[in-house]
Amino acid sequence: MITPLLLAAAPVTIASKDPLLDFRYSWSAEAAAVPALDRQFRADVERRKRDARKGAEEDRRARLETGGKPEDWNGHFFSRTWETAGQSARLLSLEGSTGFFTGGAHPNSGTASLLWDRRRARETRLDLLLQRPGWWNAAIRQPFCTLLD
Repeated sequence: MITPLLLAAAPVTIASKDPLLDFRYSWSAEAAAVPALDRQFRADVERRKRDARKGAEEDRRARLETGGKPEDWNGHFFSRTWETAGQSARLLSLEGSTGFFTGGAHPNSGTASLLWDRRRARETRLDLLLQRPGWWNAAIRQPFCTLLD
């Protein structure tokens, strides 16, 4: 049985809203409790907010220059949330959800996953946790192909 991990952190939400940009970025308490991951997300907040604001400013300026009325312009938004999908003493699995509107016909969205290796203090991939990269494919390919035939 896995012993629950003690958390020394709370969930983090960084949000701001003005006529140009509605911005929200959050991550779970489990992710906030990992200092390197918390720093990574905080750096991503700064990049995403800067880029989203620049895009909103450029879009608004272009619309006004082509005869658009200020009241007809819709502000942009960016939202990213990282939620804990599961964890063990070594690994933290996160599910990411992103939504954004950049002035087009409709908003956009996407999903991502992140696997954090606490022992190595960095993001990792499942295949790197196995004996050697590519090992899993070789181990299942022959039995799978035999069964498929």
